[in-house]
Amino acid sequence: MAWGPDGNLRVIDPQNNRISVIDTAGTFVRSHYMLGGFVFMPWPGGFDTAGVFYNYTPDLQASDFQLLLVRYDSTLKPIDSIRTPRYPGAENFFELRTPQGGRMRSGVPFSPALEWRLTSAGDFWAALTGPYELLRLGRARDTLRVVKMAFEPIPVTSEDVDSAVAGLKWFTSQGGKVDRSRIPSTKPALSSVYVADDGYLWVQLTTRDRMDRGRLFDVLDPEGRYLDRVRLPFQLSEYPTPVFRNGMIYGVTRDELEVPFVVRGRVLRRGEGAEGERVRD
Repeated sequence: MAWGPDGNLRVIDPQNNRISVIDTAGTFVRSHYMLGGFVFMPWPGGFDTAGVFYNYTPDLQASDFQLLLVRYDSTLKPIDSIRTPRYPGAENFFELRTPQGGRMRSGVPFSPALEWRLTSAGDFWAALTGPYELLRLGRARDTLRVVKMAFEPIPVTSEDVDSAVAGLKWFTSQGGKVDRSRIPSTKPALSSVYVADDGYLWVQLTTRDRMDRGRLFDVLDPEGRYLDRVRLPFQLSEYPTPVFRNGMIYGVTRDELEVPFVVRGRVLRRGEGAEGERVRD
């Protein structure tokens, strides 16, 4: 879902190839045909400051799987499309091929990757998770800025490997094989990057302590200058994707019994105190 500059809500329905418009009273206004036909999580689209709407579709001209972001005008008619950032190295995955010609893949746990986010300017911030390198990329995927951060590598323990392999049961139960020797010995420096509505970057760090997972973030300004390291008073799940808007953080957290809550936290400068609340769903 995405709020448009007109105040109406756009609801993305990729399996039915449509975008529905809902007004502020919750009344259906109209629907539009969209390119797509498959589900991509988390949804990477949204609006830029010029009111252009972005939604994804597979690039059918590519030799392997790639995403395109289609740009729509205010009437939701396509304008053009742009290719999304891609990891510059070789992909690291386990693969299962079926006798019928089918193919199933699973990423190798703890492998470095590229995480990207669309900005309100209509370009990208991307993060190479292995070396902690942030890239500001233009619409043509040209590099506008590079930010490199020092970090201390965190080793992958045998317990980490056991837990990760257990999480691939959906793959192994269908005949997929997991080669533990291909799992890296160290973890990526970061797990994700988020762009707030004011352009500030929130970089979610990989942590040694399980209790710090989803709590520890580096904050950088819109130009990529490091500001501070923040430890949240609650753990944030990566899915659904947290939202950073109007000086607030919205996301999902779980209590000691794994009950999910929507959590809202106010972002304050040092010395201003702290505030947060949980809303049971």
